[in-house]
Amino acid sequence: GHAKYAAYYLIFKKKRIEQFDAFMSNPDMDLCLKVYNIPETAFVRRLTKVTFPKIALHKVVYLPMTTEVLTLQNIQETHRKFTEKLTGN
Repeated sequence: GHAKYAAYYLIFKKKRIEQFDAFMSNPDMDLCLKVYNIPETAFVRRLTKVTFPKIALHKVVYLPMTTEVLTLQNIQETHRKFTEKLTGN
């Protein structure tokens, strides 16, 4: 089902753009959920196995902390400084 639909709209670009524009102007929640769940379909899972390389190596990478720990106070201070810079004060 989905593969035929995808192939059809891959070929007919103008039709695809018209339907996309119509969808974006009036999104349907059920269709949004279907689109969101496309990566979980059996077809896409099989396609992913074929197209993505397997990663045979697992490696843990430790990144040293280069900045201070985020706190509410330093986030607010950064926001204040950024706002001052934008407004020129």
